[in-house]
Amino acid sequence: GGTVAVRNRPEHPDTLFYGVDLYFDDGDLAVLQPNFEIGDMVNLTAKVRIRGNSTAKNVVVRFLDGNNQFGSDRVITEMNPADSFAVVNTNFTITRDYHAIYAFVDPDSLIGELDEKNNVVKLEIYTGKGSPLRNVQTFPNPFRDYMEFTYVLSKPMADLTIKVFTVRGRPVKTFDFCPSGDGYNSVGWDGRDNMGDPIANGTYIYKIIAEDSDGEKFEFTERLVRMR
Repeated sequence: GGTVAVRNRPEHPDTLFYGVDLYFDDGDLAVLQPNFEIGDMVNLTAKVRIRGNSTAKNVVVRFLDGNNQFGSDRVITEMNPADSFAVVNTNFTITRDYHAIYAFVDPDSLIGELDEKNNVVKLEIYTGKGSPLRNVQTFPNPFRDYMEFTYVLSKPMADLTIKVFTVRGRPVKTFDFCPSGDGYNSVGWDGRDNMGDPIANGTYIYKIIAEDSDGEKFEFTERLVRMR
């Protein structure tokens, strides 16, 4: 059957708007291999869904690793709501511990849809090799008036907290809701405690606690020195 245009919207005079919705549900982007490591090429499959009362032709599906496209656009020649979905595949090479992969249907908005907010699905690929909390450092250490906690996350965390204690375990300073995105992160500190008072010279213990979306926690503990 042919593609039936419903109308042109005045704000988008060059785009045909159909009585159709192209969309993804959660889980519609998947990796087929059950096990994989850095360096492996895996096959990704995206299930593109359609609903409405019209067909859609030349439906483009684009894959991105973060903000970077990989592979060529996949084109579904025709989609019919009676078929409910179509599946496209692409290969992807794992190059690091964590990848955030996205599939976009109609990424250039060439098809006017009933709903434009459900055209993307995300897949997180994580090799699971060790703790995602890496390369934790404090600089300078010892510090005088200012220092930074720095760390690298191999995948995004749901929550990350930094706590500073005296060597006897008394709480000194807590940093809640710290940066928790994958990659390099840093948190600055002016050497003041939770009450806003400068801490005394001496040795302190700091602990970084990262929690992922599954509730699993990863911790790193080390010492730092205040010296004025």
